[in-house]
Amino acid sequence: MSDLTHIDEFFGDSVKRFDLHANGFDQLIELNEKLGEGPLVTFRRIYSGQWRVQDIREVLRLGLIGGGTTPAEAHKLMTRYFERSPLGEHAALALAVMSAAIVGRKSEEDPAPTAIEAAVVVTGGDA
Repeated sequence: MSDLTHIDEFFGDSVKRFDLHANGFDQLIELNEKLGEGPLVTFRRIYSGQWRVQDIREVLRLGLIGGGTTPAEAHKLMTRYFERSPLGEHAALALAVMSAAIVGRKSEEDPAPTAIEAAVVVTGGDA
């Protein structure tokens, strides 16, 4: 695994940090509990376009919390910006957040991993 698992992306009104792996596995375990499945199943569903609204919502909410946003502020951001915007743009962001958690980056200068790169890791090369 690489050293960095976060991405910084514009969400709502400013650039926010998203990290599902910041506090060990806390956010990934909560994601598993909320969705009733492991993170790789969630990644595959988002990657394949078979995602559910709760998949996207929980990945982004927990990514914000792992990135340093308080739970109360994350709830406010999700209510204000997630629920009032097209789901497709949020699905792309959720995929990037999941990709960073799965593949990571070596340094801040490295771009966030692409969904294809993460899919290769997840599927063992069968993206």
